[in-house]
Amino acid sequence: MKNNSPYLRAMYIVLVPIVLLIILLNSGWLQSFIAAAHINNEKYSVVEYNFYYFDTLYTFLDKDEEELASLGYDTSLTESKQQYNDEMTWRDYFIKEAEKVMAETAYFYDLAVEAGYEFSDEELESVDEKIKENYAEMTTYGLSEKNYYLSYYGSGATEKTYEKELTKKVKAEAYKAYLIKTRQISEEDIEAYAEENGSGDYLSVNVSILSLEALPDRQTGEIGESQMDALEKKYEALMERIDDGADFDELIKSFSTGLLGDENGKIENATTEDLTEEGFEFLFENQDELSAGEIYSNLRLEDGTVYVIRLDGFGENGAKRLAQEVLAAEETEAEAQEAIAGDYAVVESSFGMTLVTR
Repeated sequence: MKNNSPYLRAMYIVLVPIVLLIILLNSGWLQSFIAAAHINNEKYSVVEYNFYYFDTLYTFLDKDEEELASLGYDTSLTESKQQYNDEMTWRDYFIKEAEKVMAETAYFYDLAVEAGYEFSDEELESVDEKIKENYAEMTTYGLSEKNYYLSYYGSGATEKTYEKELTKKVKAEAYKAYLIKTRQISEEDIEAYAEENGSGDYLSVNVSILSLEALPDRQTGEIGESQMDALEKKYEALMERIDDGADFDELIKSFSTGLLGDENGKIENATTEDLTEEGFEFLFENQDELSAGEIYSNLRLEDGTVYVIRLDGFGENGAKRLAQEVLAAEETEAEAQEAIAGDYAVVESSFGMTLVTR
């Protein structure tokens, strides 16, 4: 017998849309279309917004892994269930930080598109490297590609949406670096900065660096006396090969762990800001006592590291180069912040923001 109760019909009218909405939300389909925010009139869906939120969160967790408790972050709780300070939750904090990255990414990416900038393979290689890292994690934790991105980046996230925003972010960072590198600063401003900040009078250096690291104990994961002894012996054997005339560039390719420099261990026009680690000060002091082509060592056995350095030559005035870099970065950043306070401000969409991070 049919039941034509007005009450049941009214209940169905209310419940059916709610059930459909729940199904769509769980599928992630709606999150791909609903706007969470707009930047310069461009829509950012919940899925796209989540990329920046979770990227910011995971960067924080990786960087401060050992200090989370002292920072007041509890990994057993969701960000919305714990306070960052008296005024905001950790969710609020990560939203604020993510939006800074979103706005800057949008600004520099748009500048690159407008300029028709052609990105090199080297500038974009970090995208492929990160995708490979993700696949390694999938293997480690036994996750499928679909479940990995859903678990780590929220409903609706896929490798395609992840790679799209990651590529955009990497391109923006690369173009910002290009603008800073090519920005022209007046000689007057450079000299004024160098004099005001006491940068010193020295030449930048061109170096090739072979890095060695102590290997942790396989069982304990710690570096003890035996590991340090092994590192010292490895260093002594390496120096013997150098004394016997071994090609230093080939030794870098074969033995260096790549802590400093490019893939070939090279740094050109390095200033005191490029080599801030302890033990490199000699490269910028009493430079008339240094010789191009000579091999020097920076033994930091207490840190479990050894650097063998070949001085390839000297570059331009280091203080002026540093002043150029600092001033170029400051001016580029100031222009970006002005744009972010205007057209590139993040304008949140109230409904979409309720779905962010879920």
